[in-house]
Amino acid sequence: MDGNIEVIYYYKTIPSYYEIHYFYDGAENISKAEYLEAINGVVIVNYPDKNIPGYKLDRTENLPLIVSNNIEDNIINVYYIKDQFGYSIHYFYDGVEDENEIITGVATYQDRVENYTDKVREHYSLDRVENIPLMITENTDNNVINVYYKSNEYDYEIHYFYNGIEDTSKTEYGAAKYGSTISDYPDKIIENYTLDREENFPLLITDQENIINVYYESEKTSFIVEKEWSLKNPGQEENYRATFTLKKTVNEVTSNATDRG
Repeated sequence: MDGNIEVIYYYKTIPSYYEIHYFYDGAENISKAEYLEAINGVVIVNYPDKNIPGYKLDRTENLPLIVSNNIEDNIINVYYIKDQFGYSIHYFYDGVEDENEIITGVATYQDRVENYTDKVREHYSLDRVENIPLMITENTDNNVINVYYKSNEYDYEIHYFYNGIEDTSKTEYGAAKYGSTISDYPDKIIENYTLDREENFPLLITDQENIINVYYESEKTSFIVEKEWSLKNPGQEENYRATFTLKKTVNEVTSNATDRG
């Protein structure tokens, strides 16, 4: 025996722990915290991503982390903040969108867009606005404001005349959109009359006086009646025979006498 003693040492690694904390807009959500075991000296370079809809990663603290015996130093902090998303404002005129008028913008998640640029046109007025105020979501397809305008309506009248005299009891009143055309009207002809003419027809609706005049004239019916009888002039032996011709039209009577003596 040479007197040498062989000594063998065994080392046991002592596990340690580290923590991951998650913050949203600066406020920690403790329900999401992670408490994990690791060996001293191990380098932690990853963490479970716990982002939520509408948020994005802002920064991390203590990453990568070298695990040590001091648990208070073994803390990773992950910070998320609200992301920004696009929105758009669309404009419609009598139900038809003008794509040249679209406005686009960017706003923070859950912000409220409460105003829009007014793009009313001459002879139009606001009909309605959809989705205002608009709450910004993570889905840009939902971040849409629709603004609807409609053409102003203007009054018009239809007047009826019979042999040049207006019958006010027959007047028609209506309203129509600016720029539209009135191409029809109620026919109010009466017996023994015919249409003579129309004024301002078809009628293009403007913001001025909108009046259609309809003129009827009595029909020019005529007939002739001839009657012959004899007359005896005083002091003459023979009778005087004459034929009278009566020509009659509506609103007009003429007579002619023809000597047949």
